[in-house]
Amino acid sequence: MPNALVIEDAPNYRQVFVRLLEELGWTVNEASSYEEAASALARSVPEAALLDLGLPRENRQPEPTVGFDLLRELKGAGVRVVVCSGYAAMEDDALRLGADGFVSKNAPDLRTRIQQFFTRGNGGGDG
Repeated sequence: MPNALVIEDAPNYRQVFVRLLEELGWTVNEASSYEEAASALARSVPEAALLDLGLPRENRQPEPTVGFDLLRELKGAGVRVVVCSGYAAMEDDALRLGADGFVSKNAPDLRTRIQQFFTRGNGGGDG
């Protein structure tokens, strides 16, 4: 079974994303902050990740730069990453930094777009 890491600070979104990926046959770990995500990544490198950009770090307010830092770390570890964020204006930056996909949390087809990413080939691949 493929494994994924859902990195999302909002509990309601995180719960929906975890449930969706589990329904698609993924084993899912979850994180709600930079520190939790870094710890999860140190324990086990997932095949794919669903990453929110606006994450808290060290008990500070969420900010998109934290998500970009995690995006770099995940891509450096060879993880396929789809960014799912309310910061729709950050799509170009996320893709430039290596995100394999970007979905706005405000997209009417949010669930469908996430399903497409996580069902393409093995581990969200193109094949």
